[in-house]
Amino acid sequence: MYELYEDAASFSLGGVTVYLYGLFLALGAALMLVTLRLTGKKRGLPSGTAALYGALAIPMALLLARAVYCALDTNFSVVASLRAALLLNAGGYAMSGALAGAVLAALIAARIQKTDVKTLLDALAPALLIFVLFERIGEGFTALGISRPL
Repeated sequence: MYELYEDAASFSLGGVTVYLYGLFLALGAALMLVTLRLTGKKRGLPSGTAALYGALAIPMALLLARAVYCALDTNFSVVASLRAALLLNAGGYAMSGALAGAVLAALIAARIQKTDVKTLLDALAPALLIFVLFERIGEGFTALGISRPL
């Protein structure tokens, strides 16, 4: 099992190490989907849009965050390899890539649901702000602290 930085705040739950950063990420993602469901309902989005969006957005955001990190981070270029790109505990989650993945997922979800993409993006805006808020709070529990302002 991979360990994050030794200074990262964590606790043990049933023999599993739980990092506060990961806990905040999960909480932010869950609240993002709840917010999208509520704002989408007010805007008349089809039922199930938030669930479909979540199934698309979470893996796409992770994938694009890693892709942006691998393409742009100078630290990655020193050890550039497929193994290093897939080493998720090594850092390099680029928020710009994650948000790009989230928007791309919204475009795909709107097409699948046959709904107006502008309406979905309007409903998604406050949900993404909630995710970013929880992610930034979670960063404070790592050895690196809060990264560059977004």
